[in-house]
Amino acid sequence: MKVHVLTIGDEILIGQIIDTNSSWIAQRLNLIGMKVSQMKSISDELMDIKSQLQLSLNEVDVVIITGGLGPTKDDITKKALAEFLHVPLVLHEETHQFLIRFFTKIGRDPNTMDLIQQAQVPENTLVLPNKMGTAPGMWLNTVQGKVIVSLPGVPYEMEYLMENEVIPKLQATFPSEIIIHKTLLIAGIPETTLSQRLETFENELPHFIKLAYLPALSQIRLRLSCSGDNKQLLEELIIEKTNQLHSLLGPLVAGEDEDTLPVVVGRLLMKNNYQLACAESCTGGYLSHLITLVPGSSHYFKGAIISYANEMKEKSLGVNPVTIKKYGAVSEETVIEMLHGLLSHTGADIGVSISGIAGPDGGTVEKPVGTIWVALGSKEKHQTFLVKAGKNREKNIQYAAYVSLNYLRLFLLN
Repeated sequence: MKVHVLTIGDEILIGQIIDTNSSWIAQRLNLIGMKVSQMKSISDELMDIKSQLQLSLNEVDVVIITGGLGPTKDDITKKALAEFLHVPLVLHEETHQFLIRFFTKIGRDPNTMDLIQQAQVPENTLVLPNKMGTAPGMWLNTVQGKVIVSLPGVPYEMEYLMENEVIPKLQATFPSEIIIHKTLLIAGIPETTLSQRLETFENELPHFIKLAYLPALSQIRLRLSCSGDNKQLLEELIIEKTNQLHSLLGPLVAGEDEDTLPVVVGRLLMKNNYQLACAESCTGGYLSHLITLVPGSSHYFKGAIISYANEMKEKSLGVNPVTIKKYGAVSEETVIEMLHGLLSHTGADIGVSISGIAGPDGGTVEKPVGTIWVALGSKEKHQTFLVKAGKNREKNIQYAAYVSLNYLRLFLLN
């Protein structure tokens, strides 16, 4: 079963907001065996919406729309749907009464025209009650037996309606094949090298199992997808192929499914009862930000010293000024002293120190932009790494943080 997803709004087309709804919808549909074959963003124009609806319904049985359901003049999705289906807009009394109660409760006059507009739907619409907002969802059946679903553009409202109303109705209306996914988080290897290593494994996969590479900064998600009608067999095959990947890749497999590097590192720190601290120069606290995004990180993260200036490296971390003068702030010698000072000042069991040239300026022939040194370890044992990134400042900061997390993961594993 294939689906088209349409997002309505000029704010998407001019880049004012990013369309995250389509990707979220596609992920959820894929889990129930429905594949999104097309995503499109449409302007707030009646003719554009109606013409795209016709094109989509010529190709698929289900079209899901988000956006354009508010009370303002540019919210014309309902009008476009009514004209497309050749039916009038009618007042949905249950929605109308709900809105009256809602606006009265928050102290607004409920006797307004925008409230009437909000409660109108195309005739013969199955209204999907929206407990997260004021704009109801809509399920519309066409005379050809196809379905149009219209949802609010506000992400949490759309997500609520998809999970609680739309997906159950789609499953009941369009039974489809079973799709099972398994994702492995891979770190510490380039995508091309990984692909070469897995060439034989990939060639030997049955036709109904697919392997996808989803690269990001310093990490890759490997997704195994299996489809068919025998759930037990598919689950057994996915487990078998996942185990093969673990055997082939060893410690390159950092985690599974929704794992992230900060989550995996946090799990290892908790397992060993270690306390972590960071000393960050070029990353400016980004590594600490990633670590503290994980709920419960207070159990293993003591804090950070953002020693951006050389003066801070000397005063807060005890780095010898002679070391910086002789070797430079971006050097193996400096990050080692940063690490020792960090562990001494914080009392942490494990530390990470980073110093580099994030760019776009500040590079030299010997140390070009993207040169980053990392030291990590304990008072008894430490390791250092030279990271060579690119020329984009933001990407260099992010890359240095994620690479450091992976080095820390491997250090904790050993």
